[in-house]
Amino acid sequence: PVIVISSTELILDVLNEHVNASKYRSMLETMHLFGKGDMQLVKVAIPEQSPVDGKRLAEIGLPHNSVVVAVDRHGRDLEIPTGETTLHAGDSMIVIVKDGAVERIRALLGT
Repeated sequence: PVIVISSTELILDVLNEHVNASKYRSMLETMHLFGKGDMQLVKVAIPEQSPVDGKRLAEIGLPHNSVVVAVDRHGRDLEIPTGETTLHAGDSMIVIVKDGAVERIRALLGT
């Protein structure tokens, strides 16, 4: 039998299941591996006094091999961001990363 899996549905299922995860988990949680393992969907918490606190997404200089697909506002509101979205301590970014970008993002956020 042939099974067709929609990547959009898969991402939505993962977000729906994990976006309200406990704030006491580690700063960076790997939620799901894609394909051959070179892409990950991760949730990254923005800590207090992070260098990105108060900055627009377009200003923070994310690695080119990463895409922010959602911003979780303190577990209360989930939004699809634009470059104009302002990040705040306590927010979490849901990011698709490839080729080791996870560590660069952690360094960028000051975690």
